[in-house]
Amino acid sequence: MALALLAACRQEPKAAPKEERAEAPVAAPIQQSPAVAALPEWTAAGLARRGDEIVIAGQYIHTGARVVLWTDEGGYNAYRTERRFVDAGEESWEATQAAGALGRAVPATPLRYGTRAAIPLPGTAEPARERAALRSCVDQFVIHYDVAGTSRACFRTLHDVRGLSVHFMLDVDGTIYQTLDIKEKAWHATIANDRSVGIEIANIGAYPDAEAAPLVRWYEAAGENVQVEAGTGKAEWRGDRGNQDVGAHGSPRSFTTSITSQAARLRAPLHGWAALAVRDPAFNPLAAQPFAVRGEVQGQSLAMYDLTCAQYDALIHLTAALCTALPNIACDGPRGNDGRVLTRVLSPEEFAAYRGILGHCHVQRNKIDPGPAFQWEWVIQAARTLMQDQARTTDQDSGGLSVQAVQSSGLNQ
Repeated sequence: MALALLAACRQEPKAAPKEERAEAPVAAPIQQSPAVAALPEWTAAGLARRGDEIVIAGQYIHTGARVVLWTDEGGYNAYRTERRFVDAGEESWEATQAAGALGRAVPATPLRYGTRAAIPLPGTAEPARERAALRSCVDQFVIHYDVAGTSRACFRTLHDVRGLSVHFMLDVDGTIYQTLDIKEKAWHATIANDRSVGIEIANIGAYPDAEAAPLVRWYEAAGENVQVEAGTGKAEWRGDRGNQDVGAHGSPRSFTTSITSQAARLRAPLHGWAALAVRDPAFNPLAAQPFAVRGEVQGQSLAMYDLTCAQYDALIHLTAALCTALPNIACDGPRGNDGRVLTRVLSPEEFAAYRGILGHCHVQRNKIDPGPAFQWEWVIQAARTLMQDQARTTDQDSGGLSVQAVQSSGLNQ
């Protein structure tokens, strides 16, 4: 069911694609694993990238999704010490300090990231040792939504305003932006930072009824004919997208009734300053579920519009790649006795023992992301299937992560 829904929802890619601060390391040159370097894409002048690579300890790992690295044109670089979205002359660290612009109290360093405790200091270890340390120490993948709406706005908030960072951002069109090598400790989830990889998904967030005005500003009726079985979370799309049971890949839900016969479509990211970020302006802006989903997180009743189909597609591919390359990240969420993914913070004992995918809400009691609309079962089951499929093939041109390529690069040795 999970992959069938993904196939129905998926768009074809448009192109091939506080704590102690350390001194700033120089980002290591990106290397290619021997297996991939042997492909026809390799030339004497260098490697022709596909555009789907993430970077783990200086090496490319293919994902099958569109990825923009911090080194690429239009990428977002969390290694930079200057602010990005300010007027000329105001971007330097000195000007930032003078303006008191960052959210950190008395910031002692221009860095927005740190060094993982298990990773040797920069320049003191071979890349193979760094990768071995990552396999040992990184065992969580923390999912956030950004409450900024687009990755451009998210990076501005994290980098220029708050002095924070995250390894990945996932934009509304399904573009993944990697801002740091995974070997770095991004500052995104307090106690999880040292052992986790983090992603901020572009979504305006979840709200109680009294504070739900952002949902009205960011979403509109798309005018598609949708028949809804009230109170069950089940709907059928009628039209060129075929039929989908949108309540089947997660826990049973009910929807708000503010839109009773139409799909929900993003509108805010397609206009104004934020529109400059959308790499694929022709993407399908429909939320993956047609209504604002209502559910409880941390015991609070919240409403939220779902991610786009392009975001789920990219997230599933990224999740499969991370769980394969860093096998201590189990491809599952934290579950209760009823088998469902928990909607509350983990206890200190639960958190210390947990390895796998989790939300910001599982790390901190004051957080609710990725929210009640997030389709945990869809992501987990589809990522597992991708991992199984890739484990059975050696075809490097399949567009996804290959276990053989990871093994040959030393990541799974």
